[in-house]
Amino acid sequence: MNKVFLFKSTYKNQKGMAALLAVVIICAVSLLMSRNSLALGLSGLDIAYSYEKGQSVLNFTEGCVEETIRQFQLDENYSAVDESFSLNDFYCTINTSSSSSEKIITVTGNSGDYYKSVEVKILINAGGVIINNWREI
Repeated sequence: MNKVFLFKSTYKNQKGMAALLAVVIICAVSLLMSRNSLALGLSGLDIAYSYEKGQSVLNFTEGCVEETIRQFQLDENYSAVDESFSLNDFYCTINTSSSSSEKIITVTGNSGDYYKSVEVKILINAGGVIINNWREI
């Protein structure tokens, strides 16, 4: 009878160990999944921040282009070589070149590690300014 009781006791302990092992495995898998979800969430935030910062730099750069176009409206012979503007932590550098009546405006804007460049080709006539091409480079 002792042997039967010992067998039943050992069998119950093995069931407990199997349950404990299953709980440990489930906890480890859950922890790993949580860690990966957190990493993906933080990666998404980083991507969103980079996109927003890039768009802010692009908006500022386009503002510098518009200011340059306004300068051409005021003075058809306006020219800029590495002319700089800044506002808070945004900076832009303006360069212009001419070929006959077509003017080429190249502006590079930056804020920290984020850079955007825009090139615009315009024609100036008595009626005003005509934008022929506006592209991000």
